[in-house]
This record gives sequence, structure tokens and C-alpha cells, in this order.
Amino acid sequence: MKLHSGKTRIVGLGSALVDVLVHESDAFVRRIGVEKGGMTLVDLSTLENVMAQVSNTPSVVPGGSACNTAVGVGRLGGQARFVGKRGSDDTGAFFQGALEDRGVDPLLMTSDLSTGRVLSIITPDAQRTMLTYLGASADLQPDEIALDCFVDSALVHMEGYLLFNPDLMAASLKAAKAAGA
Repeated sequence: MKLHSGKTRIVGLGSALVDVLVHESDAFVRRIGVEKGGMTLVDLSTLENVMAQVSNTPSVVPGGSACNTAVGVGRLGGQARFVGKRGSDDTGAFFQGALEDRGVDPLLMTSDLSTGRVLSIITPDAQRTMLTYLGASADLQPDEIALDCFVDSALVHMEGYLLFNPDLMAASLKAAKAAGA
């Protein structure tokens, strides 16, 4: 994709989350006590407790709205970057490596918090029930967003969840505009 500026990179800015996808029954969803088809924010111990109860082997992939957009662009052969925050843990290293494997340039800050994860329970009717631990992804600070995040970029896709952090959104918009995106 070549845009009017001659720049071709698309940047996704948002939550660095590892998606854990697992097929389970409706009874499993009832047993863990969450609303089927909903998204429930949980702490890390709750997430790990539920993950220990799954009976099927999960698929593990990088996730989050902006990340998924960057991965799509990268897999289609476009220039893509993802900007977010991961933990300094094995899950964060997996996330970064998986982006690189998918043709995405990861620009990731690190946190002492664990890398965010989403357990997505898929029932036989294809409904997804999500348990979300935001972890390090929610620790991204406005002063960590710099012009360098968007250098040589044509477009920036920012997750709507950034609207919940007006200072982070404003810093991101300012840096992206200053970089010419």
C-alpha cells in the first residue's frame, strides 16, 4: 500500500495481549461462573486457576485489536509495526517473537507486571467467552510514547480502549501527527 505521503508502514497501538484459545463445553463456562459470550476482567491468579481447569489443548497467539490489525497487514506482505507494553517474562518474549514471525516490527516497552492474556473459551456453538487479564498492557504511560513509535508510518490504528486513558490517547495522537502519520 502506498499512500499520498509515500510512506507505507501501518502502526497498531494498543494492548499487548496473548490470546489463549480453547474449545470447551457450555458446562465448563457455567462451572467457572462467568457470563457466556461476555468478557470478564480478572486478576492473574484467577486466570491461571481457570486455565488449569481446561481439558483441551489451547492455541496460543498474539492478540489484541491493534495487534491483530498489524499481524494482518504483516501477513499480507505490508509493512507493519505494533506499539504496546509487555511484561519482562516468558509470555512477553513469546508475544514479541510471534509478532516478528508474522512480519510485524514490535516496538514494545516492558513492565514488571506480567504480560496480559485473554483466555477465550469457545463453546460448540462458536460463542466466545473471554477472561481478560490486562497486566503490563494497562501499564503503558503517555511519556513512553514518542515520535520514534511512528517514524516512517502512513497510518496508525489505535484501539478504542485507549479512550479510557485520555492522557495516553493525547500523547499518542501528538506523536503520530509529529511523525507525519
